[in-house]
Amino acid sequence: MNREELKKLQEMAIEQQRKLIRFKDERIRVLLEVYAEFLQDIEKELSYLYTKTSLGSPEDAWDWDEIRRGKDLEAILKQMEMSIDRMNGEVTGVITNSIKTVGVVDYAFASYIAAAHIQGYIIVPPVIPERAIKVLLEKDWGHGHFSDNLWGQTENFKEHLRTTLVNSMQRGESFRTTTVKLQKRIGQEAYKSERLVRSEIITASNEAKKEYMTDFDKRSNEMGMDLLKAMKVLETLDNRTCKKCQAMDGREFSVEEAKSIPATEHPNCRRTFVAVIRGFNNANRQRAARSMSTGKTYRTDAKNYEEYAKEQGLDSATSYSKQYKKQESEE
Repeated sequence: MNREELKKLQEMAIEQQRKLIRFKDERIRVLLEVYAEFLQDIEKELSYLYTKTSLGSPEDAWDWDEIRRGKDLEAILKQMEMSIDRMNGEVTGVITNSIKTVGVVDYAFASYIAAAHIQGYIIVPPVIPERAIKVLLEKDWGHGHFSDNLWGQTENFKEHLRTTLVNSMQRGESFRTTTVKLQKRIGQEAYKSERLVRSEIITASNEAKKEYMTDFDKRSNEMGMDLLKAMKVLETLDNRTCKKCQAMDGREFSVEEAKSIPATEHPNCRRTFVAVIRGFNNANRQRAARSMSTGKTYRTDAKNYEEYAKEQGLDSATSYSKQYKKQESEE
């Protein structure tokens, strides 16, 4: 493979990551719209309740004595809990469909890249097995299955929202104060779900790549070809990468070793895995990096985060992290 062909493959890999990011952002947008609609519905119900029970009260405050005489508040709370259950079902659906889509696409893309490296010879079909899709959907990534996390989170959300509403009304706070508290609480919950969706999508992407490389290695060994040298971990070369991920960047692992390497290290992790094909010279491969001084993206010859940190004028990845924290505190 000549330099131009390698460059084309690199550009395709970068574009594929961009597509993954766009896909993730689209799913998150759908998710946030669900939470926004939920907030609007609650505000409408509370506006009705306020008009009926507390309109004209001093300082725009809730009239708790009037509210507790009726049954409207309890009806609103019940409706709110039903909406949360429905919303949770929608979030579960978003994550499930996202995992399936990402698994299929990234397994196929890994197949294309591997075939390109060995001159178009396909030794594993670019279709992810159903068993692998099932594993992606059912796997606990170390923090509980996503559906369990969502339902556990949902029960807490119901209780916290109910407490927030009732306490605000009992204190005789203003309608505006109550809605601001609701916005904040729902916003916190939306962020938790957003983070969960983002993490599950990136994790599914990396697990699909690892799955393909495992299948590729097994098949090539059966054919006596021994093509896959290792799986390489790549982290993002910028100032948001954590110390643990910095230390992992550029490291190569055998297929067996890679099984124990987490697909993601933490929420919002941006890790990815690439195949290292035996006999293929990848020494001249450049990577995208972000300049600490300008914030702009550039191409670098750095093979790992340590080299990138030194390129930025720092002694090590650790001191780079310290320098960035110092810079943040001074801004």
